[in-house]
Amino acid sequence: MQQIARSDWFSYITLLVISMNAVYIGVSEDWNKSDTLLESDLVFQLFDHFFCGCFTLELIVRFCAFRHKSDALRDNWFKFDALLVLLSIFDTWLMTAILAITNTQTVALPTVGSALKLLRLLRLSRLVRLVRCLPELLTLINGMREGARAVGSSLLLVAILIYMFGIVMHMFLSSNEALADMFGTLSLCMWTLLLDGALTSETKPALEALLSEEEHAMVFIFLFFVFLSCLTVMNMLIGVLCEVVSAVKQLEEQTAAHELVKGTVLVLLKQLDVDESGDISKEEMANVMEHEQARACLQDLNVDVEHLMDLLDMHYEDESVLSMLFLLELILACRGDQPSATKHVIAESMFLRWDLKETMHELEKRLDKKFQAIMPHAFAKDSLSSFHHNSNNDSIATAAPPSKSRASSRASSRKG
Repeated sequence: MQQIARSDWFSYITLLVISMNAVYIGVSEDWNKSDTLLESDLVFQLFDHFFCGCFTLELIVRFCAFRHKSDALRDNWFKFDALLVLLSIFDTWLMTAILAITNTQTVALPTVGSALKLLRLLRLSRLVRLVRCLPELLTLINGMREGARAVGSSLLLVAILIYMFGIVMHMFLSSNEALADMFGTLSLCMWTLLLDGALTSETKPALEALLSEEEHAMVFIFLFFVFLSCLTVMNMLIGVLCEVVSAVKQLEEQTAAHELVKGTVLVLLKQLDVDESGDISKEEMANVMEHEQARACLQDLNVDVEHLMDLLDMHYEDESVLSMLFLLELILACRGDQPSATKHVIAESMFLRWDLKETMHELEKRLDKKFQAIMPHAFAKDSLSSFHHNSNNDSIATAAPPSKSRASSRASSRKG
């Protein structure tokens, strides 16, 4: 069931059925004049039963795909779809059976027909699932949600400007009978400023009316209001919304990367974690990195696999096992499009120090081999003396408890 639910063809078929159902609701609203399914034509009955069966089957497959069935209650999308399916079952099958058994007519119970129409309209909310498959549309919707405060502040500022300039223009134009249709009362002044000034619906007639009455000062005030409300505030709002959408897009990309890693690498890690301890050894991680699906995921995320393997060697040098959460964070931190932060600079500096130490150690080994080949007797004496010196140091070091990792030792040194 997990393989079916995660497959692309299952998602495409589900989206196709949702799109067909949305189109069918419009056709049914236009051509089906019956209040209940039992009174509808055979074609509409077949389509309703078909869509209800498809959505019920899709929900069953998704429910069976959960490893722990209780996790379905934590998935908001699953709960949303389950509610829609239950409403569809109630409208299509249960309510039809009740009406067929009791022979009840909706003409006698008009509230029943209205309630059933409302239930059918709720099916349109399935179109929300189409938004998830269009990342650009989802980004715009999330941007609108995040920018609601900026939009509200801008509209409040425009309303304050309309009120202030409305009072000013009413004070000077209320006595002019020729302009009574536009500026006779305060409400008319604010309405004219909103439509012709802020929204620039018909700016030219308002200006021509003011010029015909030789109200040049009011023309200047009106143009100044247009400059403040339409050209300044609205353009500032556009800039704020663009910034919000950019931030939301970056957040959506990070979320998509998290979901991609969870759907591929995390699944493979859980398959290897037989005891369900949440810890992965170096050999198990190496097997995951050799998996074709995991490499395809890392390639989609622009992860440098060689650099990631070096980072894993550094961390596995201190610890025999690493947690899945730490491994996922490490993979996400190695993304090619990951914005640089202070923690990334610190992590890379730690890696450079470790890499430099490992390189120096390799060079020392190579030099030892060279010296051993050139002067074997002298090298034997030096090795013997260094052996005694290291053994003495080891005996001293064993007196103190070993540190868990270099990171913990640095933390303890900072606390000290």
